[in-house]
This record gives sequence, structure tokens and C-alpha cells, in this order.
Amino acid sequence: MSFEERVFKRVWNFFAGLRLRGSVENKSTTGAQLKILHNRLTFLARMLTGEQIELVAAEREGGQRNQTFFLPARYDHAPHQNVNIDFYLFRVLYLYRERLRALQHLQNARDKMDRKLRHLPENTPEHTPENTPDNKIAANLEILT
Repeated sequence: MSFEERVFKRVWNFFAGLRLRGSVENKSTTGAQLKILHNRLTFLARMLTGEQIELVAAEREGGQRNQTFFLPARYDHAPHQNVNIDFYLFRVLYLYRERLRALQHLQNARDKMDRKLRHLPENTPEHTPENTPDNKIAANLEILT
């Protein structure tokens, strides 16, 4: 790294640090917290899905599993509180859509399997009613009696 690059890096980091220190105070007032919005977001998620969805603070990036949506405990990346709240709304809608796509994918897989099973021959010798294991046992018992 050349001398000019080192000087530029130090000056850049100095001013970036000043900018971040000033924004930390501002983030406490503009940030949105999950615990404050929890009831409204839970209601929205349950209305969209029709299921008992639970919202849980995520340890990392979040997502969804079974009937649980994982959201960040705090979001303060935008300069205004309304925009940060809109992020939570977007995230719930996104997780709902992701869940809907997963359910559609499962339904498509089931339909594909059903179509394959319908094309199997039903009256093959090993699948005829006379050759089922229960009927064979019953026939053998009738012979013995």
C-alpha cells in the first residue's frame, strides 16, 4: 500500500468514525424494536396465513420454520422510524410469501407423485385382491378348517 493510500485510509476511517458516533445517538430514537411491534405483527402474520404464527427475535438474519417467523430484535438502518417499521411489515409479508411458495412447492410435488401413481397398472398379478397377504392367509385358514 502506498503512502497516499495509507493517509487516505486513515482520514476516511477518522471521518467515518465521527459519522458513526453521531448516528448512534440518533439511532436510539429512529430505530424500531420487535418487542414494541410484536402484537401488531403477530396479528398481521396470523391474518395472512390463517395459522397460529409466532414471531421470535432472531439470533442472526431470521427466516421462517414451521409456524415461527424469525425477525431481528431491533432494526435501525433507516434514518426515520416509519421506514424502520415498514421494514418489519415488509419482512412479515416476505416471510408469508416465502411460506406460501414452500407450500405450493409441496403441493406440486404431491400432485406430481399422484399423477405418477395413477399411471401404474392396478391389476398386476401381485396387486389383485386375491393375492393380498390377508386374503392368502384367510384362504389358507379356510383350507385347514
